[in-house]
Amino acid sequence: MVYNKNTYKKLNENQIYTKDGSARSFIMDKNYIYCKDFIHLHIINKKTLKAEIILKLGADLSSDICGMTVDNNYIYIGIRNG
Repeated sequence: MVYNKNTYKKLNENQIYTKDGSARSFIMDKNYIYCKDFIHLHIINKKTLKAEIILKLGADLSSDICGMTVDNNYIYIGIRNG
C-alpha cells in the first residue's frame, strides 16, 4: 500500500503475494521495491505497485536469500547454500 504521509490517505494498493509468509522482507530505492521471498526476488515498480521482474535465485528452500542491498547500479544478494 502507498499512503500520503501528511494526510494518511491511501493512494495505491496491490497484493503481490496470495499466501501468508513470514520470511519476506524488502528494501527500496527511488524507483523500485525489492522484495525477497525465500528463493524469489520480486522487483516491484513503486508507482504502479506491479511486479515487473521475478527472479528465481536459488534451487530450493535450502538456498534462500538471506540479505540484500541496492545502490545506483546493482542489487547485492547473499544466498544461503548458494
